[in-house]
Amino acid sequence: MGLAEEIFEDKDGFIWIGTVNGLVLFDGYSTRSFRHNPNDSSSLAANNINAISQDPSDRIWVGLSRFGFSILDQNQRSFIHPCITDEKGNCMQGVSVNAITQASDSSMWVGSTLGLFLYSSSDHPQQLSAFQYDSVLDNSLSSNYILDVLVDSKTRLWVGTTKGINLFDPATGTFINYRTNTSFPSRQTLDIAEDANGKIWLTTRFIKESFLIYDEVTQNFIPVLQDREPYSGEYKFTFDQNNDIWIAARGVGAYHYDLNTGKQLFFDPASFKDHGYRNINGLNTITDRYGNVWITGNNVLKYPASGKTFSSISSDENIVISLYANSQFIWYSDQELKRFDKSTRQTTNQFASSRPINIRASSPEKSKLNMAYCIRDYDEEHIIVSTTRNIYKWNTKTNEYHEYPTNIGGPIREFVVTPDKQHLWLCGNQGSPILFDFADGSYIRPEYASSIDNVRCVAQEMNGDLWFGSGTSGLFYMSATTHEIQNFAPDHSDQARRLIDYAINDIAITEDYVWVATNLGLQKINKSTFEIIPIGTHNEFIENSFMSVLEDNHGVLWFGTQQGLFSFNPIDQVLRSFNPEDGLINTVYSAGSCYKDSTGNLYFGGGNGVDYFNPEEIGINPTAPDIYISKILVNNDALELSSISSTSLDLKHHENFLEIELLALHYTSPKSNTYAYRIMELDTTWRYLGKQRTITLANMRPGNYTLQARAANGDNVWCEGKTLLHIHIAPPFWATWWFVVLVIIFISAILFTAFKYHIHQIKTRERIKSEFNKRLTELESKALRSQMNPHFLFNSLNSMKSLISQGNTEKATQYITRFAQLIRQILANSEKPFVRLQEELEALRLYLEIEKLRFQNFTFEILVNDDVNADFIEVPPLILQPYVENAIWHGLMHLSSSDRKLTVIVAQEKQFLHLTIEDNGIGREQAQQIKSLGNARKGGMGMRLTEDRLNLLKSIYGQDVKITITDLMENGKSSGTRVEVQIPCVD
Repeated sequence: MGLAEEIFEDKDGFIWIGTVNGLVLFDGYSTRSFRHNPNDSSSLAANNINAISQDPSDRIWVGLSRFGFSILDQNQRSFIHPCITDEKGNCMQGVSVNAITQASDSSMWVGSTLGLFLYSSSDHPQQLSAFQYDSVLDNSLSSNYILDVLVDSKTRLWVGTTKGINLFDPATGTFINYRTNTSFPSRQTLDIAEDANGKIWLTTRFIKESFLIYDEVTQNFIPVLQDREPYSGEYKFTFDQNNDIWIAARGVGAYHYDLNTGKQLFFDPASFKDHGYRNINGLNTITDRYGNVWITGNNVLKYPASGKTFSSISSDENIVISLYANSQFIWYSDQELKRFDKSTRQTTNQFASSRPINIRASSPEKSKLNMAYCIRDYDEEHIIVSTTRNIYKWNTKTNEYHEYPTNIGGPIREFVVTPDKQHLWLCGNQGSPILFDFADGSYIRPEYASSIDNVRCVAQEMNGDLWFGSGTSGLFYMSATTHEIQNFAPDHSDQARRLIDYAINDIAITEDYVWVATNLGLQKINKSTFEIIPIGTHNEFIENSFMSVLEDNHGVLWFGTQQGLFSFNPIDQVLRSFNPEDGLINTVYSAGSCYKDSTGNLYFGGGNGVDYFNPEEIGINPTAPDIYISKILVNNDALELSSISSTSLDLKHHENFLEIELLALHYTSPKSNTYAYRIMELDTTWRYLGKQRTITLANMRPGNYTLQARAANGDNVWCEGKTLLHIHIAPPFWATWWFVVLVIIFISAILFTAFKYHIHQIKTRERIKSEFNKRLTELESKALRSQMNPHFLFNSLNSMKSLISQGNTEKATQYITRFAQLIRQILANSEKPFVRLQEELEALRLYLEIEKLRFQNFTFEILVNDDVNADFIEVPPLILQPYVENAIWHGLMHLSSSDRKLTVIVAQEKQFLHLTIEDNGIGREQAQQIKSLGNARKGGMGMRLTEDRLNLLKSIYGQDVKITITDLMENGKSSGTRVEVQIPCVD
């Protein structure tokens, strides 16, 4: 980025930094640079930045060395370069602009090396006025070389030049300076600022009395801060939220001056300690809206205004694995056990040792403590320390200790003292828990605890019940009285006892719950029901590695994690996060390395040392962040935000995969900011993202959507929900109203064509039906002639003659009567296309009776099912007669047996009439043989005519007409023929 000489906070809270290599925009997470490009006239006019400001249209004005000034349109991401003109209206060359600020109206003051100028803030800024030094007029500017300008809360304009401060009188257009008021300094005025009380402060160069305040009563400048450390150089300064001064000293660094105590402290932003830090070159400083103090120079540094009161002990970047403290000392172990004095802030080794491991009691040299894995209270005088291989009982008053050598191998990572003070439960290096007995110094692994393997942490309830954390098998509960063991692991058969991880880092027991820290998150178990209870909606509980857990005196839980320190209030579900910007020394904490002393102070060990604090003294930052959109990706392609109107986004139907990156503007601790969002048309509640900043909207359907978002600082102070984006996803062309109209028109045309076609089909069917009727008449005539063929008439008349000649007049009369009835019935039915089924069956009965009178050698029956309404169903006339005649002449007449029988069955199934003619004659095969010998009666015309009539019926009504002929078999021989006719019912 280069040397940073200017820093500015815009109306939205973004930080702009002016460097020797261009302009930089910082949002708390990332930077964006603007530099001069000689091939692009819309780029910055030069790279050396002297001043930054903002006009009412939110454009950024940038003062440059020797190239005037440029104005950035943030929507277009392009610069314009207004001209500074002389008296004749010519553009002046080589002008440096050192200061820019907005006037009391919408115009802009521009201070340069050639005078003070007033510009309009229109789309094309125009120079409105010019003010310059005049040696003749005492009330003109004291110098044309302007270093700073300020419009104060009373709308007065203050102008700092190389020859002192100037106060502008807009009524007369003149200035007050050292030429008209001798209290006004005549030396270079480097910086002008107004404090929270409305007092005007300024600094001058190269004099002892470099800080002055304007006295509103006497209208004189009075020297102040004369008791501070003197420095003859250049100053820039700002006021923090406490109205104390932070001073950037060019070439020296930066320091803080407490106006209440008069104490002056140099500032080291690298480790947040108040000692000399003098290599940042101290070029400028501001205080942002969140109270953070920014200092520019070789680097841009920030002192966070978190209001937190953390203390720390550096362990020279060694990992602190165990802690213990009382009111005076803190003991902690990294490579060896150390003691820190809270009052003197001095650290000493508790026991000096040149050996890497503990020395056994059998060694000629006295045992010395090295690395301590766990430290616990025993009684008022003693504490217990476990090391790589031994247990020590240590008298803190006499500094004497007793060693209990072990034979278990490896370190004792953690232990608890049983309520009777007689035993310790130890977590050795792998394996099951170990029970240590103070009476005889023995170490045993109880058989009843053998199912608990690879233990590395332990916690004890008031009644002595134990909770063991394994490195590979989850969490175990063991009753102190019954030795009952319960296991909690990810593969547990009971879902209510499934942990999210097998490896346990730490355990904390509260009144009702057990809190379990794992690498995959935090879990909470009900002590009475052994049920895992959901903690809440905070993503940090499942997206963080929890290493240590403590409960403070107010029931608030504190967690050391691999992403900083967290606190969680189980009552109101408030989660807070802390990191080095709040004053912590650690970002990554050690497993189980935590302690709460008798006064309620909490201690956490980590990779860089120890952080300790009193939870009641941890302040809350009440300022909520503001929230913006920093990036939008549509189908993985980034959109320039300038291509989107203020709050709307119009997309095509296939542009339905969006990634929206949120930005919570809060510089105190941006890594602690948390996010939530909702789509108003889809969500009734907020969707929490935690520290995740990206919203993913996949497979969005066409429609209108409104994105709202909110953010919280590290202390869980949320801003109000803010509408950030209106999204319109256009439907595909086939879902648009005009396409729907076209489809309706198209479908209507198809339906109209189908209708016309249907009408045509109806007309066609009517024509076919008419032709059918004509052919039917012809067929009926043929059928009549076929039925009434001369052979039938001749045989019938001969039969009648024979009966008369025999004198059998009664039978002849009966024969003639039935013959006449049949002829009359046939003649009557032949005029109709359809007759009632009852009439058809009556004609068939007459025919059969005549045939029976002629031959007297067969029986027949006509069976009509009960569900057949013969009076209403219509059929074509003489539809069965040809099949009956064929059965008599070709089937029954050739049968030698006298038991000849013909059965006609009429049934109905749904819309079809089933007609069955069954005989017990010789069958079709034998009849064909007889026919081939020339001994059979010629025939078959009636059946063919009937088939033609049925096919015509099918073409008219569009329904199936089926004729099925089946040979009946009995014991492998033919036993007759069955003819089945299926025709549609006609009412």
